[in-house]
Amino acid sequence: NSTLRLAHYPPVPEGTDPTTYRSAPHEDIDFITLLCESTGEGLEILQKDGSWRPVHSYKGQIIVNAGDMLQNLTNGYYKST
Repeated sequence: NSTLRLAHYPPVPEGTDPTTYRSAPHEDIDFITLLCESTGEGLEILQKDGSWRPVHSYKGQIIVNAGDMLQNLTNGYYKST
């Protein structure tokens, strides 16, 4: 079995409170997530020290996120992002 889900995050309107989330911080529950050429900022990774690091994508780039299923399958070798 497989699941394919498309998600679209529309732009945040000007004047929106900068502490507002489009999506609350979370781990992906799936095996992997492919993020194809984001056109806007917003994706961040929580680092081990508790700080957030922005993820920038470039033309033609695909970002691969490890999900909870991959983390479980590899006994934590690949951490869920």
